[in-house]
Amino acid sequence: MADLRLGQLEFINNLPIYHGLEENIFRFDGELIKGPPNIINRLLFDKLLDVAPVSSIEYGRNHKQYLILPDLCIGSDGRVGSVLLFSSEPLDCINSMKIAITKATATSVVLLQILLEHYWGIRADFYSLDNDPFETVSSGRPVLLIGDEALMINEKINALGIKLEVTDLGDAWKSFTGCNMVYAIWVVRKCYAKENSERVNDISRLLSNSKDFGLSQPDSFIKKARLKTGLSAEVLRDYFIKLKYDFKDKDRQGLRLFYDYAYKSGIIKQQVNLSIWGENNE
Repeated sequence: MADLRLGQLEFINNLPIYHGLEENIFRFDGELIKGPPNIINRLLFDKLLDVAPVSSIEYGRNHKQYLILPDLCIGSDGRVGSVLLFSSEPLDCINSMKIAITKATATSVVLLQILLEHYWGIRADFYSLDNDPFETVSSGRPVLLIGDEALMINEKINALGIKLEVTDLGDAWKSFTGCNMVYAIWVVRKCYAKENSERVNDISRLLSNSKDFGLSQPDSFIKKARLKTGLSAEVLRDYFIKLKYDFKDKDRQGLRLFYDYAYKSGIIKQQVNLSIWGENNE
């Protein structure tokens, strides 16, 4: 795998999967490239990565170019803790709103669009968040934040006693559909897989083994997460307990439904099949 280019999201939610690689428990001698979801999505699409975790909506938009690696995802069964809509008023008191969106998001903004249209029945306009995120959040203006930033700002407003409505979109999706939500999946470019099947088998097995190792060592990756975010071990432990990494049947069911709603809303132009490496039933 010396010339394999592997993507990694910069968020701490990736730590359990990459912990075994970072600690050299499992050898990976290819190139590891880190970035936020929107950048990793673009690098893979531009063929500058071979295997990467991509936003769920990125696979939906370009599914004919990718194959999903089995046994790997970032999802939740209800609350996720890091996909948060901050606002000064409860959503059921709002008829229309302007929402600031972090530039790092891809799947989460689509999830928000789906929930606004099909669950809450609220009209909304989106604009890019250009100001300081905490300043915008603390002002009470509606803001969607994701990842480490959402976790840290939520803790900060709690510590300062700022009273805001904080809507967890994973929790809202569960209330709406009864399904798990999948935010990211690991994929390989089809063209790469066609010419490098053994390498794909190797990296799939390597990432799965690293995930299993990482999940068996929570104190180790929580320590890394504390250094990166400054959040307490208690907060981080609660966060990682909520996350799902295995891409089981419930996760796949939730992902299919997410694509169905994205299609109904005109966000993607065609129905999406899950094409999974090594499986013939998708």
